[in-house]
Amino acid sequence: LDYLGYLEAVARLRSAGHDESVVRGRGTINGRAVEVAAFEFSFMGGSMGEVAGERLARGLERAAQEGLPFVLLTATGGARMQEGMRALVQMSKVVAARLDLAAAHQPLVALFGDPTTGGVLASIAGLADFTAARPDATVGFAGPRIVQRVTGAPPSERSHTSDSAFTHGLVDAIDDAD
Repeated sequence: LDYLGYLEAVARLRSAGHDESVVRGRGTINGRAVEVAAFEFSFMGGSMGEVAGERLARGLERAAQEGLPFVLLTATGGARMQEGMRALVQMSKVVAARLDLAAAHQPLVALFGDPTTGGVLASIAGLADFTAARPDATVGFAGPRIVQRVTGAPPSERSHTSDSAFTHGLVDAIDDAD
C-alpha cells in the first residue's frame, strides 16, 4: 500500500471519526430482521477496499447463515484503486458471498445512492434481486468524468442518471421517499 499519501489519508479520515467506507449491522423492516450494509461516500468516495469488502462479505455470509434478507445502501465511486489488487479481489469475494445468500433463498435489496458506479455496481450492487435508485443519482459503470476523459466528449445529460437507469432496466424503481 505504497500509493503516495494513501495511508495518511486513511489515518486522517479515521481520526476524524470515520471508521471505513462501509458500515454494517442488523436492523428491522416491518418487524423482520435484516442484515444491512451502507456505503459512506465521505470516506474515500465510498470506495470498496479490503476492509470494506470484508465487511460486506461477512454481512452477506451472516445473512445467508441466519436466513435473513440483505439490504445494501450504496454511495460509491467503485473499487479503491489506491489498494490495487487488494481492492479488486473484493469484487469477486462479495459476489461469492452474494451467491451463498441466493443459495440460502434470501433476497438482496439495493438502494443506489449518489453516486453508484464502478466495481461496486459491477459486482454486488448489480446482483441485487430488487434495485431502486435515489432521484438524480449518478448510476453507471464508469462515471461521466471518466467517459469524457476516455472519449474526449462529455456524455449526454441524460446519461448516468437514475432516470436513465430506470428507463433502460438497470434499476427497478426510483425511490423518492424521504
